[in-house]
Amino acid sequence: MVLQEYKMLYFIIVVVMFVAVFVEYCMSAKWVPVYFKLGMPIYSKRFIGKKSVLAEIDDTHLNSIAISVVLSFTTPLVFKKIAKEQWALRQQSFNASIMHGKLIIEPETSKVHLVSYMNWHLLPMMGAAILLSIQHKELFIIALVAIGMLLFYFFEKTMYDRLINHLSEEKP
Repeated sequence: MVLQEYKMLYFIIVVVMFVAVFVEYCMSAKWVPVYFKLGMPIYSKRFIGKKSVLAEIDDTHLNSIAISVVLSFTTPLVFKKIAKEQWALRQQSFNASIMHGKLIIEPETSKVHLVSYMNWHLLPMMGAAILLSIQHKELFIIALVAIGMLLFYFFEKTMYDRLINHLSEEKP
């Protein structure tokens, strides 16, 4: 590709990324239910919850549990009920988050499903990293982005695993 074509492609990718970030931020901040139900799943756990904990589940209780599972260098998860027996979840701060999701609780059976989706703005960001790597024939660009995303995934996964430990009958 010619340099001019790359510049136009970068411009398009940057515009798409900013639009995705803006739309995603608005949907997340307003707790739009469809945002928390659609996406590319990157974390999913099903488990049996503690009946005593599930009996008193509401936004306040979930948010207090989330504060106890936060890592010292991340922001806590926050919850909001979006449907019968379903809670949306995301990190309190949008800036360093790579996941959002939902918690589904079946009180009669104590079955719980926690599913998390990749944030939408990461797709154009990965596209830009791939394009830069191809253009400059340097794999370190995509490697740095991949390592960064894996680190953030690990941090958020750790919080989700801690949340599951608080809610589950058996420790995973």
